[in-house]
Amino acid sequence: MDSTKAVHRPGGTGNPDRTNIVTTSHKVSVSSDTPEAEQFVAWLTAQGHEASINKTTGDYINGEWTEHNVEASETMRALWEAYCNS
Repeated sequence: MDSTKAVHRPGGTGNPDRTNIVTTSHKVSVSSDTPEAEQFVAWLTAQGHEASINKTTGDYINGEWTEHNVEASETMRALWEAYCNS
């Protein structure tokens, strides 16, 4: 695995069924300081998500900031892990 893909993304509670999270379409705004942001957004788009790079340093899932929303954080973590394992 490329070492840049091993960067820690915001945590979550360890949802055991991440397949549903990844396959459900989400509106994803990726932080501008995310390593491989362009590649991650391209991968998300190819998976059927509406994805863009944010102009700020914050990740958002369906309009919810991952720093303040556990579900959004868990979703971003699952998407990042799926990307890293692709």
